[in-house]
Amino acid sequence: MRRGITGSDPLEFPWPPKEWPPKEWLPQGSDRYTATGTEIAALAFDTATKREFEPHSSTPSDRATDMDFLKQIFAEFSKNRCTTLAAALAYYTAFALPPLLYLLLTILTFGMSMMYDSDQAEAKATAMLQSQAAQMMGNPAASDQIATILENNQKDDGKWWKTLLSFAGIIVGATGVVAALQDALNQVWEVKPDPETTGIMDIIGKRILSFAMILGLGFLLLVSLIVSSVLAGLGDQLGGLIGMSETVASAVNFAIQAIVVYVIFAAIFKFMPDAQVRWRDVAVGAAVTTVLFLLGRFAMQMYFSFSEPGAQLGAAAASLAVLLVWVYYTAMIVLLGAEATQVYAVRLGGGIVPEPSAVRVVEQIKRTNESTKHRAT
Repeated sequence: MRRGITGSDPLEFPWPPKEWPPKEWLPQGSDRYTATGTEIAALAFDTATKREFEPHSSTPSDRATDMDFLKQIFAEFSKNRCTTLAAALAYYTAFALPPLLYLLLTILTFGMSMMYDSDQAEAKATAMLQSQAAQMMGNPAASDQIATILENNQKDDGKWWKTLLSFAGIIVGATGVVAALQDALNQVWEVKPDPETTGIMDIIGKRILSFAMILGLGFLLLVSLIVSSVLAGLGDQLGGLIGMSETVASAVNFAIQAIVVYVIFAAIFKFMPDAQVRWRDVAVGAAVTTVLFLLGRFAMQMYFSFSEPGAQLGAAAASLAVLLVWVYYTAMIVLLGAEATQVYAVRLGGGIVPEPSAVRVVEQIKRTNESTKHRAT
């Protein structure tokens, strides 16, 4: 081994050196004497990119510590400007909230119509949405804002133009929010649709899938709300019949809500981005996101119980501010969970692979550079 300048400290490389550059950096049919520097640099870039994004086996000696894992998550969160993405997503959601609530109210009313007549079903569904919003956000102002939106949606109900505009708003607004969330997740996972293979039918298919996912999540939320309402309404009766205390009923209710939130996050991470991720990696990321969401929900409830954002501007501004703060926080939690999923999948899991119709961002950059170089020549 070659010694250092002083002749005592060994350097960390063998002497004489091995072949340079490595064979994996050389074009096929070339050797280190005939390959150009540009070819070697391009293959070196490909090798580094492959090692960065594909999974590698972990041993006790090279496994990252928990602190390193957390540092990388927050480093990726900062690098991808997730706070800015969350703000844009919250702004987009604020405009799409009326059609989203209208769609959710329609699903809830349909479910309630199996137990009540049409008027009672709509009233029960509206009250349930308001109650759940106030409970989740910890502030009555959010419930007031949702009540105002629902009341405006119900005005002139039954007119054909109202129905047509509502349906168009649902399609554009609801699927637009999902598309914005998909773009944010793609940026976090550093993939994007391949512009050379993505056509209009792919875009339409994504919109249809987005609408189907909204319907599925709405049905899941309907089941959760019904079960929660039943447990809350029958807490005392169950306590007298089977010995279940109100505390146990509340714990069961919380567990059901946590399971529903977990399934929603898992579906978002698995189906929304233009990437293929193993269910095992998605399960870990969804679990982390669920824990962060529940802890953050408690923190936001405490914040709203002692603070009134926008109160100096009036009740309407206060309710809107509460809603925007909540949506912004939720968007940041989702993106932070996506970063945790990416870091876990790349370092310890099965990696993140672009869909057949997508590419990694670094590959798109390389392709663009090659195209620019070709035009210049």
